[in-house]
Amino acid sequence: EHGTNYTLDSYEIFGTIIAPNGKVLSVITHYNDDDTAGSRTVSIDFGKTGRYEVYLLDAEHDGELIQTTDTLVFELSNQSAILIKEI
Repeated sequence: EHGTNYTLDSYEIFGTIIAPNGKVLSVITHYNDDDTAGSRTVSIDFGKTGRYEVYLLDAEHDGELIQTTDTLVFELSNQSAILIKEI
């Protein structure tokens, strides 16, 4: 599953795959041409329960593991991306 949601100056891109072991792997990005644009709240429902590792790529994090969670609600700053990996 994949998609893009955008307006003239802002967009989010997401892609989700199911690995051969049945686990979910997903990437979500938030980008806005306006460098002063605020963050966005993202809520994800994969249609099943699970535990997930969340990795962040932004101005301060270089793909770092930031949390392990079963709740998929995130605040994404402008020009950032998260990788969600089911464990």
